[in-house]
Amino acid sequence: MIARTIAEPLGKRLGTPVVIENISGAGGTIAGQKVVNAAADGYTLFMASGSEVSIARLFNPAVKYNGETDFTPVGLVGDVPLVLVASPKSGLKTAPDALLKAQRQPGALSYASSGIGTVLHVAGELLNQKAGTQITHVPYRGAAQMAVDVAGGNIELAFS
Repeated sequence: MIARTIAEPLGKRLGTPVVIENISGAGGTIAGQKVVNAAADGYTLFMASGSEVSIARLFNPAVKYNGETDFTPVGLVGDVPLVLVASPKSGLKTAPDALLKAQRQPGALSYASSGIGTVLHVAGELLNQKAGTQITHVPYRGAAQMAVDVAGGNIELAFS
């Protein structure tokens, strides 16, 4: 969504059309690998987060690129806060509600993330570690289906 928002003004500034290709899966690392394999001609850009660049290969040995050295940063587009959201069907209204239930009923709650090794996954595991909870991680292929399932009550919590 963000890439599509900036594509037209970026294209005007660069003097060439900017085409957006959404590549989902593996917490963004499929897209990352495709960019690493592309010709280093300046015509392929990767809109990425810390998940794809720095965290993914710490969680997944199948990630063959090194985000710290295989990409050249071009610019910061923005930053996004992390929030813990609950399904309306969960009955959980606040973060303390969720923590209390998780502490009283270990393993009773699940949280969705946009994939293993993403910032959202790390946030959930950090919460488990700091709060002494056992909220079960459910990785999704991306954020879109995760949001649908939280809204629909198929999973109680998500980091977004």
